Amino acid sequence: MCIRSLACVGASYNIVSASNDGSIRQWRRYGEQVGKPWRSDGRAVGSIAVSPDETMVLSGNIDGVIQLWKEGKMVRDPWEGHDAGVRFLDWSPSVREVASGSHDGTIRRWNPDTGRQIAPPIEARHGGVNTVKYSPQGDKLASCGADRMIRVWSKLDGKLLIEIKGHDNFVNSLCWSKDGAHIFSGSLDCTIRKWQSIDGKELVVLRGHTNNITSLLLSLDERHLVSASHDCSVRIWDLKTNQQVGEPLLHDDKLVVLAISSDGRYIASGGRDEKIYLWSIEAALKKSGKPWRSDGGGVWSMKVSPEESMVVSGNADSSLRFWNMKKGSVVSGPWEGHTDGVRCLDWSPSAREVASGSHDGTIRRWNPDTGRQIAPPIETGHSWVITVKYSPQGNKFASGGTNNMIRVWSKDGKLLIEIKGHGCPVNSLCWSKDGAHIFSGSSDRTIRKWQSMDGKELVVLHGHTHIVASLCLSPDSHHLVSASADCLVRIWDLEINQQVGEPLLHDDGLLALAISSDGRYIASGGSNKTIYLWSIEAALKKGGDQIRVRVYITVISPFSNRRCMMASHSPSQSSRQVIQVLVALSHYISLFPTRSAQL
Repeated sequence: MCIRSLACVGASYNIVSASNDGSIRQWRRYGEQVGKPWRSDGRAVGSIAVSPDETMVLSGNIDGVIQLWKEGKMVRDPWEGHDAGVRFLDWSPSVREVASGSHDGTIRRWNPDTGRQIAPPIEARHGGVNTVKYSPQGDKLASCGADRMIRVWSKLDGKLLIEIKGHDNFVNSLCWSKDGAHIFSGSLDCTIRKWQSIDGKELVVLRGHTNNITSLLLSLDERHLVSASHDCSVRIWDLKTNQQVGEPLLHDDKLVVLAISSDGRYIASGGRDEKIYLWSIEAALKKSGKPWRSDGGGVWSMKVSPEESMVVSGNADSSLRFWNMKKGSVVSGPWEGHTDGVRCLDWSPSAREVASGSHDGTIRRWNPDTGRQIAPPIETGHSWVITVKYSPQGNKFASGGTNNMIRVWSKDGKLLIEIKGHGCPVNSLCWSKDGAHIFSGSSDRTIRKWQSMDGKELVVLHGHTHIVASLCLSPDSHHLVSASADCLVRIWDLEINQQVGEPLLHDDGLLALAISSDGRYIASGGSNKTIYLWSIEAALKKGGDQIRVRVYITVISPFSNRRCMMASHSPSQSSRQVIQVLVALSHYISLFPTRSAQL
């Protein structure tokens, strides 16, 4: 399936999508489908267009018919006239007519009140018409297609006004400047060009895409042009400097279509990867701050302090560093003591100490004010300590590692209990709020719930098909969230001990999770070098085939070009504030092997 056409609707940022499966669907911005799919009887839907007053939607189908929809229901009979698939639709600014372009090489104009053609068809001579667009003044039409040409037509009588040459391959997409003086075009020759509409003079050529350009749109303030391409990227261009700005926004397969919200704040993009992304233009244009640079090699772990002012990081060179969160600068460190890489960290609830676990098999506790150890190291017997967690009461901590065991320790370092049951290394732990239970995720693909007092196994959750790498408990304790090397995030209902909602899919093995303090969002990251932000509300909605098109509501993706190994949430009121640590050390693949995601 391929997303063929998109439109953003209203201040709510709802999205309407059309695809090769013959459906038209409406989505809320956080991913929930609105109602049932609108089913087209014309097989695949090649184009949709929302009326300027947002009351109606037109669809153009592969069998050449056009259908008018209102509130998800077809209005009147299909409009017939084209002899081949309808490739593009556009409403006139006055809403009094609609133009359609088809693979039959014609442009046809329709009265939306009657569904009848209002003029003879225009023989566009493109071979197939890929795009047709009214000028903002409504007095002209521009078209493009397979003959590499752009043609401008009089709306009044359909006469050819100008023919624009310059592209070296098919022209796929067009948009007008607001004053009608300029036309922008995107082509299979990988270029975007700006033309004077009155005489066809070429003004600018924008280069950067490495494959076919499939869709263009102009920002509402006309400062930026947005492009989508088969090179799997969305790019934003500054029209003053004629340069790309911000990083490319990446999909997992070829991009076909773009839409922009009515207030110009968001871009929706879709294509062959069967996903719709909603991007914040503001976030995409912001120059990201400089990474916090550790001179200790790869960063294996990190943790944000409870009051959110500090971050502690654990490095491959066995050192810890203490960071000012606002400034991103090292405040203290390196703290030294471990003899191998620091794999995990946790703050005590009081923020008066930090625990670190290392591949040297020890847990060490540190005074964050001095960077000194406050007690002798604990020889855990884990070989590698993969996870360490303070209880919410702060009087105990639990550890897990490569010997398949969970151990619970008192604050003075005494072993209180040893919990056996997993058949492979224990990678992640979390406590219930009352400290009565411990949840564990293991390389044996299971999640288990234990009584912390005596180590009694209460529940075993099965579902993941690869290593369980990370766990998070929702703030209300109703749900447990897990991430796995099987490329999936799963949400578990702890009353019924069952998975709920559809799994949330990455494109490679997952390693890290974080959850917002209000429990509304999950951040996940791993080997595909991408961090996704998910709406838990949307993930938990039951919608049948709703998840067939996965909607990722991210601020900007990908966040980094490195593997994400550890994630931590900052427990502020800002539900989207997520801190991530990105790790580039390849030998971690041996601990968390990955495989390609299967869609």
